[in-house]
Amino acid sequence: MYRNGTIPGEPIGNINFAADSIALSANRSTLYFSTAAGRELPTARLRDNGPYSELLANGAVQYLGQKGLSDWLEMDSSGLIYCGNMEDNSIVIFQTTTGTVEVFVRDPRFSETDTMSVATDGYLYFTENQLWRGPGYNGGVDKRVKPFCFG
Repeated sequence: MYRNGTIPGEPIGNINFAADSIALSANRSTLYFSTAAGRELPTARLRDNGPYSELLANGAVQYLGQKGLSDWLEMDSSGLIYCGNMEDNSIVIFQTTTGTVEVFVRDPRFSETDTMSVATDGYLYFTENQLWRGPGYNGGVDKRVKPFCFG
């Protein structure tokens, strides 16, 4: 994301986010994570508390492939990872076994799908982040529109 520099005192430039997309596998042995402004989906082993835990965790990070630019991850009990994809207004499914990505649902209202949850009723619930429509990105004009969340 970029600031457009139209607010006095606000420079033109990018906004950096750290790891914001995170999902834990059903057996709680694998943590999937990605940066909010990144397309890659690495994994890491983080449970070891021994003297070499940091080295082991760093050594266990694996690059799994691209899943699109997203702000959230959610894993279901069958091992599918749902990812919001800002680049094509969709929610995609990342197949952990094959490293492939397929579109789950696409809608022009999906711009920054965030905070997903697979509920006990089997439905995927999520919100749509409108941060990019806020005044800080639009010369001081608030362009957010209702409804503020749907799923």
